[in-house]
Amino acid sequence: MVDLTKAGYQRAQAAPLLKLARESTDVKDLVVGGESLYTLVLKTLEVEALRAANQRFDASVAREAFMKELFMKHYRAAANGQAKPKFVLSFGQGHLGRGIDGRGVSTLGNFVAELAVSEGLQSFHAVLFAAGGKYSLGGLHDIDRRKDEPAFAFLASLAKYPASVFDVRPIRPLLHALPTPLSSRDSSLLYWADAYDAIICYREVTPLGV
Repeated sequence: MVDLTKAGYQRAQAAPLLKLARESTDVKDLVVGGESLYTLVLKTLEVEALRAANQRFDASVAREAFMKELFMKHYRAAANGQAKPKFVLSFGQGHLGRGIDGRGVSTLGNFVAELAVSEGLQSFHAVLFAAGGKYSLGGLHDIDRRKDEPAFAFLASLAKYPASVFDVRPIRPLLHALPTPLSSRDSSLLYWADAYDAIICYREVTPLGV
């Protein structure tokens, strides 16, 4: 595996690396964040191999399923006998919305919401977006999420503060009652209002340490 990646990792290498990893014996494993590093590597390579084979839907399902598996393990451990444990999850917005996402995948957030209902708990889902500023990824880059979604552009136009919170729960029934076909703005608002309870707009973001 070291020889295969000595010039750097490429996704096309995932399948042969996965085969080698599965065939490995006498593995000297490490625990990272409470998880087996060997298992994390295997699961990562399984997803990467599916992506390399252009099976993007299957890769997304596998990734989300493993996230749910890890969540349940940590959730049960953190509960430690509590009847109604409280916790905060922080993930990318593609994972924490309710329902079936744009990829057709039942998200981690959907799993958490259904788990909460089944255990007599509540879940609250919030998504953050930036209407300007910079992000750091191999250097500084401009970010403006208003270009990504009509709903973000609309809410940013209403934002009065550096960080404005929009409680979108009251507008869900109103959006569902609108006559179809919906405008692109209302269709976008409907999607995000169904997936999240609050949408937070930051006028401008700056990476830490800048």
